[in-house]
Amino acid sequence: MNEKQLKKLGFDFIRQYEYDGFRTRRYTHGFLEVELTYEGNTLRTCELTISEINCRSVTLAELKVLTPIFGDWH
Repeated sequence: MNEKQLKKLGFDFIRQYEYDGFRTRRYTHGFLEVELTYEGNTLRTCELTISEINCRSVTLAELKVLTPIFGDWH
């Protein structure tokens, strides 16, 4: 995954911060947040954070899509 692909999916760049020789760039889209961490020009990690959703109606079709992705997350 790269930043161009994230932008194409509708993610917006929020901020960049540097520490201990690493550079992290944060993107958000709705309640999804993705952080790409680089060492020099090499991508080292790509992490997803999902913000809390207090309540939302859901359909069976949506659950069929979400369960294989998130069903085993703890």
